[in-house]
Amino acid sequence: MSTVASEATPRAPSGRVAPRHRVSFACYLVLLVVIASVIPWQSDSYFSGAFDIVAVLKAILALVGLLGALLLSGSSRDLHPVPFGPVMFVGAYLLCTVLGALAAGDLLASVVVAVRVGIQVMTIVVLAHRYPAASLLPSLVAAIGTIGALAAVTGLSDLAGGGRLSGGFPPMHPNELAFEAAVVLAWVAAKVTQGLDTIGHLAVGAAALGVLLATGSRTSLLVMVPTVAILMVTAVAIRIRTAVLVGALIPILVWAALGSDAVAQLISRGEDVDQLTTLSNRTIAWQAALAPKDTIWQTLFGSGLDTKQIPVAGQWWAFQILDSSWVSALVQGGLVGLGICLLWMLHAGVRVIQTSSRDLLGWQLAMIVLLTSRGLLESGLFDATTAFLVLICVTLGNGTTVRRWRPAWLNRPAPVARRTLGRPGGSARGEPQPALTTG
Repeated sequence: MSTVASEATPRAPSGRVAPRHRVSFACYLVLLVVIASVIPWQSDSYFSGAFDIVAVLKAILALVGLLGALLLSGSSRDLHPVPFGPVMFVGAYLLCTVLGALAAGDLLASVVVAVRVGIQVMTIVVLAHRYPAASLLPSLVAAIGTIGALAAVTGLSDLAGGGRLSGGFPPMHPNELAFEAAVVLAWVAAKVTQGLDTIGHLAVGAAALGVLLATGSRTSLLVMVPTVAILMVTAVAIRIRTAVLVGALIPILVWAALGSDAVAQLISRGEDVDQLTTLSNRTIAWQAALAPKDTIWQTLFGSGLDTKQIPVAGQWWAFQILDSSWVSALVQGGLVGLGICLLWMLHAGVRVIQTSSRDLLGWQLAMIVLLTSRGLLESGLFDATTAFLVLICVTLGNGTTVRRWRPAWLNRPAPVARRTLGRPGGSARGEPQPALTTG
């Protein structure tokens, strides 16, 4: 049950609610490098085995990120255990894709992408070994917010021209920019539902919401509904100031939804009926992906991580982007790879519930829901991407200690067990002696 936190909430000496999360500047810098190594610097192009200057620079950045993580880990004696399960799932999925690429005759490109994913996982394993979740996850959100803010500010010219907001530098598709804004917005919403939000949090949240709407990304906006629902279910407290502010905004949101054509424009986005009914031609690619394969090997193990498009028949175009992480997992890793990914996401949700601290539980569960649902209509969840970076940080960041929690209304002080001291040292007349708290 959620409660409303008044101004009597315990405060730090500065007068604000004492934050429990800390951004490590060193970890933040490493994560900036990792994000720079996985974002697509070339629009509408995919790695096919050719090592151009962009591919080489991204590989160098990935190695620099791994080296930085190793240096940070080697400089500390306060290390944390890292769960093996997520690493096992990633390794098994990558093995499936490599086996599929081997049979498909396109091994080099798939192996290169698999190595990139492996380096990304190794980097986060080392960082999770060095930093607890209370430091790793805030640093991740700060790094994503920095990259997203830079891309949004430098891409305002597209918005001024009447188009969707996309990244200027680094160049970023509107859907990718919307995802980064959604991650930051979910973090702010988690702070709000923990009663730990500040004016700075609310300002960042408003900016993230503005970027999300300006990108025109229907998928990211849609998946924010279950994301916020998870945060509300796991809420602990909401500050009165924030509750009043949100209540004042509700009439504006109702007017925007019912009294204007903003929602209709966002849904249609200038597309005709055929494009809307096929989810921007996504279903055409999905039907081709579900068609019977040439060999049983391809059915079981797919065709490799470099497969981003699929041949389609009956259209004026020959290839269609898959545009779904789950369909991509089926095409790239086959039935075995898809099964591994499904088990991994189920395992990730269970482990978050078992191991997450109470103040991070809501956001981590919300990220699992956001990534899983967004993956239905967007690709990249099981690839070298920012979405995969968030997934691996969430699944590796809690360590191996199982923390069991109860709803806030059950967190009452435990009864104090008392026992009376014996006669030695006590009063000759048997007066009650000082109580000892056991447990």
